[in-house]
Amino acid sequence: MNKFIITCGTSQLDCSALEKLSPRARSQFKTRGLEREFKTPSTEIPQGFTTWVNEEIVPACQIIRENGLEALGDKIGTKENPLGAELTTLHLLKYRKVSTQWNPQNDYLVLLSSETGKGKSAAKMIKIMVEHIYEVNPDNIEIDEVQKLTEKPQNIDRTLNNFASQILNHIDLETPFYQHYSLLMSGGFKSVIPCMTLASFLFGIELVYVFEASNQLQSLHPKIDLSTEKERKIWQKTWDQLAEKGLQNQPSYAYTLVRSRQENPQRSY
Repeated sequence: MNKFIITCGTSQLDCSALEKLSPRARSQFKTRGLEREFKTPSTEIPQGFTTWVNEEIVPACQIIRENGLEALGDKIGTKENPLGAELTTLHLLKYRKVSTQWNPQNDYLVLLSSETGKGKSAAKMIKIMVEHIYEVNPDNIEIDEVQKLTEKPQNIDRTLNNFASQILNHIDLETPFYQHYSLLMSGGFKSVIPCMTLASFLFGIELVYVFEASNQLQSLHPKIDLSTEKERKIWQKTWDQLAEKGLQNQPSYAYTLVRSRQENPQRSY
């Protein structure tokens, strides 16, 4: 089983995205006051949102499936693509020819959500869409909220440290191999990109991104040689020195990731 850790944004709730998914869903989004609700800062999912998803989004998902998932490939990278960044990335992973593929029936998904009401709502909607379009077992999808991750965090260092810790919580650091993990960063706040890139490098985990106007995955898959004792000692010394340069008594996502990786210097990929 592979595990895909996905940063979850709110693009699927944009009116343009809803129009492509279902004109009626967009109309009801406005009529029911949801568009207005999401323009106000809140940490709660609006009342009536789940009802709207079940009545408007679920039928749209069923239509997509009935039309054939393969047909979506012609729309990805165009203005007709009904899928947001997160589902587009998963869809391309499902049909990719090389490296790790997404198997909807077996693999596990983690949606990392912000603490905003819109972020939580988008994550919930994406989870439901994945379940209905790709027939994924709901038990294989987890939504995990990152504390203090908002549009205007009070302390960006603490927020990114929380984000780094969440990534580590979903990686089994006791296993000798990390290649069955993938980090998907097409959605969510751009500020988390350096943190995910560093996590990819330190743990040798594939980092995947897709540009909205493209139907091609971009992948960073670090290959670090730890095959000899000499290489492992160089690795450990390098990251020991880097970790020691972290600011004392202040949280740092880089320090959190580097320290954790340094504690497992002999893990291979």
